[in-house]
Amino acid sequence: MYVTYSTRQYSDHDQWYSETQYGLFRFARPPQRFSTLPKPQFMPSKLLRVTDMRIVQGSTVNEGYCALSYSWNWSGDIIMDEANGKTKRVDHKKHKIIFSAKRVPRKPRGRKRSPRRVKFVEFEGIIQQICKDFDVKYIWYDQWCINQKEKEEKLREIRQMHKIYRNAYCTVALVPEFCSRRYLQTRALSHQQPNYPKIYTSQWMRRVWTLEEALLSPKILFVGRDIHSWGHLVKRVANLHTLCQKLPNLDVSTVLYYAHIRTTTKEHDRVFALANLFPDLMKSISISYDEPVNDLLLQFYRLLAQKDISILCFGRHKDYRRIGRPKEELAQASDVSLILKEYLSGYKHRYRYPYSVPIQVHDKILPSWTGVQGEHILPLRLEYSDYPKTTFKNYIVTEKLMQVTCASISVNEDIRSRMFFPLKQEDFPPVPQGPSADVNGVLVRWILCLSVHLPGQESSKVLSLPLSLNSQDSTYDLSKFNQKLHETLWLMAQFFPVKKENLFWWDAAWPQDSVARFEHFSLTEGVIIGCNLVILTGVRFKDNWPDWKRCPVIIKDQGAKHYRAIGTCRIGNIEYFLSGVNLPEKTFIIK
Repeated sequence: MYVTYSTRQYSDHDQWYSETQYGLFRFARPPQRFSTLPKPQFMPSKLLRVTDMRIVQGSTVNEGYCALSYSWNWSGDIIMDEANGKTKRVDHKKHKIIFSAKRVPRKPRGRKRSPRRVKFVEFEGIIQQICKDFDVKYIWYDQWCINQKEKEEKLREIRQMHKIYRNAYCTVALVPEFCSRRYLQTRALSHQQPNYPKIYTSQWMRRVWTLEEALLSPKILFVGRDIHSWGHLVKRVANLHTLCQKLPNLDVSTVLYYAHIRTTTKEHDRVFALANLFPDLMKSISISYDEPVNDLLLQFYRLLAQKDISILCFGRHKDYRRIGRPKEELAQASDVSLILKEYLSGYKHRYRYPYSVPIQVHDKILPSWTGVQGEHILPLRLEYSDYPKTTFKNYIVTEKLMQVTCASISVNEDIRSRMFFPLKQEDFPPVPQGPSADVNGVLVRWILCLSVHLPGQESSKVLSLPLSLNSQDSTYDLSKFNQKLHETLWLMAQFFPVKKENLFWWDAAWPQDSVARFEHFSLTEGVIIGCNLVILTGVRFKDNWPDWKRCPVIIKDQGAKHYRAIGTCRIGNIEYFLSGVNLPEKTFIIK
């Protein structure tokens, strides 16, 4: 594929989100040109000097540098060499630079109009033009700064890749799919809107190496076809905030959320790129393409689990159902006309093809605790940057096995207590009648709750269910809520009796410290009667809300020797729910 780059760029800025004037602002040149950059303590072995496109030794440069992040697919035609089975890049000089029309001074006076022109160049010509527009004097570019034919040099540079991007003043992320889109045009006003979803569905977001480059870089400048945007603005976009904000420490769950949906040309590079994010693990990894990839993957995931048990913080596929679809369908997903057509017809036209998750090609090799069958949990709010950290340390990892010793809630041994059938409309209590609003005019809301009694507890506990109604809803159609409600009640019935006489309505205005929320099981597989289902309540991950915790869920089939990790369960006010019950610690071996 070939890049199209316009030298006349749109740009967003800090006031764009707060001002009533909505849109982008056009500049004849990028508005934030780099000046002389401060020299970092670490300098790469080689750098590309932009003025003459020559390679110089990093030790001879007396100022800072930028680094380039891009998808190899956009550097030209990628073809397979049938002789050795390797891919190679062929550049037919089809990359396009668009120079917009402009007025220039004319002697002795007046101005003349210089027409729009197009220049076709090689990929390096695109890089040089971008660097000139932003006044970048030195840039690190892997295809030039690493001799791809020298095996020893290549392996040496891979090992210090984290230093190169961490010490770069800024990383220029080339995303050719990123462009502006016009949403308002009049004679007096012409604004453009940044098409941020194009970044989320771009080739750049699908490569493992670019993940490492983004997470390590102190600053990111996204450069697209006719727009550029800084990472501190892009991070306000859903699912991109964690990628663009600079965290002091990276947790395993966040890294794997982005990594498992990305691809590499060589599967060895999956390990080498991710290991660079954790330099302490990199020391234990052998940088060699001759090592069997299965052994390398198992070693890396074992080291990850030993470093951070948040590797267990995953659930069923959610975002992957959208991200993992073919590129054509992703473009359709943001098509407003198609969304309107679906709404009017009541039929979903999108998602006609199955989605794919690249990491699942290794599902026969990787243990269940790696989350290979699921999707790791991403924090939704910037203020919870330490999510999903936990202080739990009582576990060991050896080869394919994870041994966890902690308190837990296991399935009720009395099989009769797990015989649960879908509740009918008449099984639910009527909604309490009364004023529809309180003295402040706020609607009175009632939450369906269940009274349960755990073994050893002197008094019953109140659990809220995923169903809330207003007082004016004296009659309601249970079929609208039955699927989610039935799933929650079915899973609850695996641990304690669920009886219709224990259902009641709780006023949402009443104190919530006496109500627990035992819901949102996010599991990668279904649960059938006869399986040994366990919630590891001793392993508590921070959730997106302070009073919620996520606990891993494991399962063991009848006759099986080891457990499987199948997801997590969200529990609100867990301290209240487990108060008064003694849960002895047990050891579980997960494979």
